[in-house]
Amino acid sequence: MQNLPKLQKLTQFRHWPLPTESRIDSSAATPKDWHNLAKTIFDVHACYAGFIVFHGTDTLAYTSAALAFLLVGHSRSRIDKPIIVTGAQVPVLQARTDAVNNFLGALQFATWRDKSSGDNTIVKLAGAFVFFNNKLMRATTVVKVDSQRWDAFDSPRVPLVGEIKDGGAMVERQHGVVAVQFK
Repeated sequence: MQNLPKLQKLTQFRHWPLPTESRIDSSAATPKDWHNLAKTIFDVHACYAGFIVFHGTDTLAYTSAALAFLLVGHSRSRIDKPIIVTGAQVPVLQARTDAVNNFLGALQFATWRDKSSGDNTIVKLAGAFVFFNNKLMRATTVVKVDSQRWDAFDSPRVPLVGEIKDGGAMVERQHGVVAVQFK
């Protein structure tokens, strides 16, 4: 985050990187790592409106599904806040990276509020999701479809939860689409 100071100005958010010894290559992630990540989020969930997890793409789909089952699908540990897992095909410090776009999209959805309800303080989006290449997908339905293209993840046979179009976030609802413009 220190390499992207402009992002700090977009919205108020706090981040806490995992200790260096806890960071692993995503291809080496195990169920124990998923449990530890879920426990970290669960332990601090009352302090935050939502969560963004940066993750390597090798096991991003598995981690997001594990978080969905551990933190959203289990009644004792249910978290009614957005947990959005994202990553990048190209590292953040390279010239043509998708990391910034994926982070900004995840941030837009993690802080999304349904202004049509009249209550701007409640985040209406809750659950575990993956945001990648302008698409917000349910964490339990995501698969990696390409290891080179920016459109690396898809949710086959399941509609998108939302997407970024024309600078705004579109959130799919049961009876239509709620459009939110971000400035």
